[in-house]
Amino acid sequence: MQSLKATSKTVVLLLASFMLITACSNQKGGKPKGKDKDKKPLAVNALIAKASKLEDEVSLNGTLLANEQVELKAESQGKITILNIAEGASIRKGALLAKLNDADLQATLKRQIAQETQLSNEEKRKKALLAVNGISQQEYEQAKTSLDAIRADIQMTHAQIAKTEIRAPFDGTVGLRTVSLGAFVSQNSTIAKLVQTHPLKVEFNLPERYSMSILKGQEISFTVEGDDADYKAKIYAIEPEIDQLSRTVKVRGYASNVKNKLLPGSYIKVSIPLQGGVALLVPAETIVPQLGTQNLYVVKGGKAVLTEVRTGFRTGTHVEIIKGITQGDTVITTGLMMLKNEMPVNVTVE
Repeated sequence: MQSLKATSKTVVLLLASFMLITACSNQKGGKPKGKDKDKKPLAVNALIAKASKLEDEVSLNGTLLANEQVELKAESQGKITILNIAEGASIRKGALLAKLNDADLQATLKRQIAQETQLSNEEKRKKALLAVNGISQQEYEQAKTSLDAIRADIQMTHAQIAKTEIRAPFDGTVGLRTVSLGAFVSQNSTIAKLVQTHPLKVEFNLPERYSMSILKGQEISFTVEGDDADYKAKIYAIEPEIDQLSRTVKVRGYASNVKNKLLPGSYIKVSIPLQGGVALLVPAETIVPQLGTQNLYVVKGGKAVLTEVRTGFRTGTHVEIIKGITQGDTVITTGLMMLKNEMPVNVTVE
């Protein structure tokens, strides 16, 4: 019995010794293979941050405006005796478009011209008499005043006759008329519209953040609804102040329209090339937002270091970095979802 107990104790001691040796062997051999795998550097791609020219374009809604547009209105009232409005026709500046009845004014003008002739002869006769002291200075002055008065009346009548005529103030295209020959029109009645369609004006509102990136004389492009053609325009004026409600600035440009293919009032999509200075640009997808901050993973000493940055101008694909990195830093571009701060990385520079 005692021999059996001794044998059992010997077996227990041997098993304990074997387990102790195995444990020591594991400690000397290092960590398990799973942990070795975790420690292996992550393969990532990266780029070298460098200064680039900041260029992109922004797309905005806009409108085509006539270069000049006016409602043709009568300055006086009367019956239309002449109507030279061919709807949709091109006309030249100064062309007579409509004429109101001015028979009474023409009669008044003839009478005044006759009076002017009589008074002019009277003034000449009295001037000659004054030269030989045949009349007093006062008598001559009365004759001259009468002549000046009738001449002023003639000028007034000419002005009234001019108000019975409606003429084109500039070259353009006549719209649809609203009256017919023989119609009686009152003062300020609209006869038709006159529109100058070459060139056309391009108008759009530019957001405040882009206001420093556009200049007079800069070329822009635009498209019209239902037309795939790309049209060009050149900026000629920028509103000198920003609208406080919309936080935009109004911009206008000229677009050629020799063939009158484009129509004023059309809705357009304006593409504006924005040009800035030299800046550090990184792909937009490399930005890692965390707790209200913008960050990049930068390679330092073989590790991915999460670095807070301040961003600036954004294009469709890139972001300007104002602060946080410098030219020559290595910025990681792939594997961002798997990275952790100070994780070892194996970098391939793009």
